[in-house]
Amino acid sequence: MEDKKREGMSNHMEKRLIDINPIISNLTAMKSMYDAIELDGMITALKDAPAVDAVAVVRCKDCMYWNDGSSLCTCNFDIMSGENFCSFGERRRTSYEADII
Repeated sequence: MEDKKREGMSNHMEKRLIDINPIISNLTAMKSMYDAIELDGMITALKDAPAVDAVAVVRCKDCMYWNDGSSLCTCNFDIMSGENFCSFGERRRTSYEADII
């Protein structure tokens, strides 16, 4: 059963958002210990890998338009779940951030 799961997973490539910079730094540092040509190939492959088209979102619970008491979005005047998000979301500033800006 476990083998069938793995087999199915290998046919389906999962996209993940990762920061490749630390990986490239680690591979570059390893060049003195391993075959530099192979590592250069890995570094080039990572740098040339297609980027995922992603944007950061602000969840309703962290948005400046969110009203905790009523779960009401004061931007679109709809009842929302705190885990939702929309294209109008703007991160709520903390009182500290409001003081320094």
